[in-house]
Amino acid sequence: MNFDTVLTMILGGTNIATLIGFVTERNKRKHEVSIKEADALKSMREQYTVFVEDMKKDREELKKEKDEVKKEVLELKKYSRQVTRKLQEAEIKCNNKCFTK
Repeated sequence: MNFDTVLTMILGGTNIATLIGFVTERNKRKHEVSIKEADALKSMREQYTVFVEDMKKDREELKKEKDEVKKEVLELKKYSRQVTRKLQEAEIKCNNKCFTK
């Protein structure tokens, strides 16, 4: 073997090793990015699930509050009608007394 052949083999082997190293490193980085993206998606899904559960609880609480307020409004309307009726009756009695004198 002459020097040129040995040098070509070494340089050729180095180039192949470099190429293999480059491809391997690139694939390794792609894999690491995929893992990071998967972890990020998992975290987002977990946060979304917590958010949805919180929103469901808030919605149920608001629904209960609305029902309570609705019930209270109905009771107040009923009371208002009773008071209005009593005032009208009192006014009629007062008018009758005023006109009969």
